[in-house]
Amino acid sequence: MNPTGDARLTQQCRGGEPPQGLDGKSFLPVLAGKEKSFRGTIYASHTRDGDMNIFPQRCVRDTRYKYILNLTPETTWTTHWTKVSGIPESLGTLQPHWRQTTS
Repeated sequence: MNPTGDARLTQQCRGGEPPQGLDGKSFLPVLAGKEKSFRGTIYASHTRDGDMNIFPQRCVRDTRYKYILNLTPETTWTTHWTKVSGIPESLGTLQPHWRQTTS
């Protein structure tokens, strides 16, 4: 899904027709059970989320393979919920305990 696909799907679910020239493909046939798949190949990228999730990646996936290229393999992976101790939303205070109990 992408923003233009979302706009197309929203318009169609409301019973309307999407504007002409709009990029993207509707996911509605899959949701309605008329098609089994949406795309043959998916491309994705991630660069960063402010000062967190600083792990640029590029990905490609089809029905058989999933390739993820980590552009900074020397960097330790963290997220908002694994890194920040003292911030309740981050769960950073729980994560060290999870490591101890699962080892």
